[in-house]
Amino acid sequence: ALLERPDLKATVSVIIPVYNVEQFLTQCLDSVVEQTLQGIEIICINDCSPDDSQTILDAYASKDSRFVLLQHEHNRGLAGARNTGLDAATGDYVYFLDSDDYLARKDALEILLRTAQLDDADEVIGGIVKWHEDTGERYTDWHRNYLEREVHGKSLADLPQLKANVIAPNKLIRKAMLDAKNIRFRPELRKHEDNPFSCKAHILARRISIIPVTTYIYRQGRNESIMANDTRQDAAFRCMYCADIFAFLESDEAYHPYRSMYYPGYAWQLVKGAEILSRFTPSPDEILDLMQCWSVAIEPMSAGFPEVPDKLSESFLMVRKGQFNEAWEKALAEHPNRTPSHPVTSRHVSSLKQWLRTLESRTEKQETGKKRITSQIKAVRASTSWRLTGVLRSVFRMDEGL
Repeated sequence: ALLERPDLKATVSVIIPVYNVEQFLTQCLDSVVEQTLQGIEIICINDCSPDDSQTILDAYASKDSRFVLLQHEHNRGLAGARNTGLDAATGDYVYFLDSDDYLARKDALEILLRTAQLDDADEVIGGIVKWHEDTGERYTDWHRNYLEREVHGKSLADLPQLKANVIAPNKLIRKAMLDAKNIRFRPELRKHEDNPFSCKAHILARRISIIPVTTYIYRQGRNESIMANDTRQDAAFRCMYCADIFAFLESDEAYHPYRSMYYPGYAWQLVKGAEILSRFTPSPDEILDLMQCWSVAIEPMSAGFPEVPDKLSESFLMVRKGQFNEAWEKALAEHPNRTPSHPVTSRHVSSLKQWLRTLESRTEKQETGKKRITSQIKAVRASTSWRLTGVLRSVFRMDEGL
């Protein structure tokens, strides 16, 4: 199968939102420019980045005609930037790459596109490795659940493990499939925007292929990353993306078989959002707002909530009856693992490891210094000048402590 077409239309549109990443951007862009697949367009969206990212983008675009630079007049967030890139893309497939991450190998896009064309796949997923730059630690984490074996041309019904695959990057997705159903990111979601998008893409894809070869390096440990910590807004964000997914599942009978795949997990995400909000001592108005959001989210669901775990269906029934305070208390009581007020995150662990390494290095240097000083003292005491000046040291009390 041909990897590139002779016409001017790019085969793959790489979409890279850019915001406050100047220290990582060169590594990201180099990983795309150096791809063996030449038939690509590189769409970079500057989402009003306050740093020097635009200068870096301009330098690359001046040397490579494959770059398409777009700039927002006001910050729209990751979802908005990706949507801008999607609307501008001309490729048969789109590939999302976050600007603080990078492609793992020079033939990453070629591998994914070859698979897509051979399998006539609507979605091809590559291998991903999480990388903590400060510790050097690399791991696949939960991604290993769907990367155990190579898969060619299967539907989501054959791949239930993909329900947990929610990140938008590192997927080659047929653009016509997204355009046909107007699948875009929800602009209001400033966090967890990948979840509903990935869910819809999985359901719509006629054929999905998975290539366990590592194609994407996912940088971890950025303190300024919006995903680094939970906030009181997380409850609303989780409710919004759950509402989006539930509404999509009910929008077409063809999607109903996937209710049992998605409803249980995302019902728990609603409860998780409530648990997160509870850490911040919410006001009665905040609790009411969240429960009303729940009411909107679960409105499309069937009466009795047959696909929802029994522990949660009671809370949902209370919400439908307007018993918001009771639903709130019931949901919190059912949460399986309430997180402490100050959870230890991977960022904290990474910082601790770095501190320990620094302490060990400092201690090692101190021990080396002590040995060197001891050796020098012994050498001085063995010298002729030391013996000859013994009387003077006694007179001036210079030998005290030596």
